[in-house]
Amino acid sequence: MGARIARTFRNINIENKAQKYIDKDIPRPAPRHSTTVEKIDTFVKSNPHIAEEVKTKHVKLDEFLKKVRVESTEGAVKKLESVDSTARPMNERKLPMDTKKVDLMSAFDAPREIPEGKLSVVMALELLSKHKRSPEKWPAERLAEDFNMDLETTKHIIQYFKVFKVHTIGPSEDMVKGIRA
Repeated sequence: MGARIARTFRNINIENKAQKYIDKDIPRPAPRHSTTVEKIDTFVKSNPHIAEEVKTKHVKLDEFLKKVRVESTEGAVKKLESVDSTARPMNERKLPMDTKKVDLMSAFDAPREIPEGKLSVVMALELLSKHKRSPEKWPAERLAEDFNMDLETTKHIIQYFKVFKVHTIGPSEDMVKGIRA
């Protein structure tokens, strides 16, 4: 609500404000740092002819600039190819040619290198399932040693993470009654 009111006041008389800004003769330059001002003053005092030359307009150079015309004869595609010389044509690009469905278990493939103290998804599932099957045979200490893990981390994994379970839900009594009716 407050933004709406602020926007209203900001946009009041905006055309007149814009016209006033456009009618200003010369825009005011940004303020310079004091050290820059000192350096420019010393340069202007030592070279006064350059300061005058900067302020004058060179008609001949202005005419040359008006005569300059840039024309592009190449198409947009050719420009892109010339910029990127390593680009390959569409048929040579490395795209997946096999469009078969992806095996979901391939997502759980273990990486080639696993740092010490870390687990892959497959290793974590194996750790959790071993402990769940027989906690006496696979206590946290043995699992920590077997998987090169910190004992505290292994205890936390066993305590806070669980293996996924699939729960199948049969038809409810309301649904069965609705089917019979």
